[in-house]
Order: sequence, then structure tokens, then C-alpha cells
Amino acid sequence: MPKISDAQPLPRIIIDDVHKTFKLRHTHSIKETALAAIRRKPLTTDFHALDGVSFDIQQGESVALLGFNGSGKSTMLKLISGVLEPDEGTVLTRGRVAGLIEVGAGFHPDLSGRENIFLNAAIPVSYTHLRAHETKAN
Repeated sequence: MPKISDAQPLPRIIIDDVHKTFKLRHTHSIKETALAAIRRKPLTTDFHALDGVSFDIQQGESVALLGFNGSGKSTMLKLISGVLEPDEGTVLTRGRVAGLIEVGAGFHPDLSGRENIFLNAAIPVSYTHLRAHETKAN
């Protein structure tokens, strides 16, 4: 008989067949839009940032998203943190997720990678902590 402790833990993050598409506009003014419409040129095109992406992240795992510019790394992080919603598919998270994307101006060159991560992770926590104290004070 299997023990409860032998059971596989549930993943902390589940990404299942996620699709995300953005519309790219090719005109910047009303004049350009009118001229493009008269010339029957397309006003927009679809950019498929993510197309059927699936993976799980278990508790304690470290994950790196690597890819060329425009490959969907930031889009995936925004989906996981809840900033964006997928067009299709499912993004499930267990526990709290703090998005560190575009928190600051970037990494400090005098600090190690680990120290930069701790520094950038402390910013949202400190802000949340300060907001909680402000709310209690009022």
C-alpha cells in the first residue's frame, strides 16, 4: 500500500497548451490608416508570441527561459504572474507569484547574479509591506 508521503507533489506552476497572439498595427496616424485602406494594404498582422506551449514547474525547481528576441519569454512570464491572460490554454499557479519582470532599470553591474535577484525580489515585498503598514495606520 503506497504511503501518502510517497505520492508525487502537485506542480506549483502548470502551463498547458498556451497560445497568445498580439495584433501589430502598421499605421500610426489617421492619414496613414486612410491611405492604407484606399490602397487595400493590411492595417494589422497577427504576431503569435506563444503557440501551444506546455510545461510544469515543481516546488523547488529552478527554471530559465532562454530564447531570441521576440520568442515569447516576457510574454510567458507575464502570463505566469497574471499580468496577461492566454488566448487559449491554461495557466495555473499554486501559492503566491511575484513578477520581477521590468521591476527596475535592470541588474546592478557590481553585484553578482544571485545578489541582483535578491535585490529585485526585495522591491515588491518591501512595497507590499509598506502598503500594509500604511493601510493599518489609516
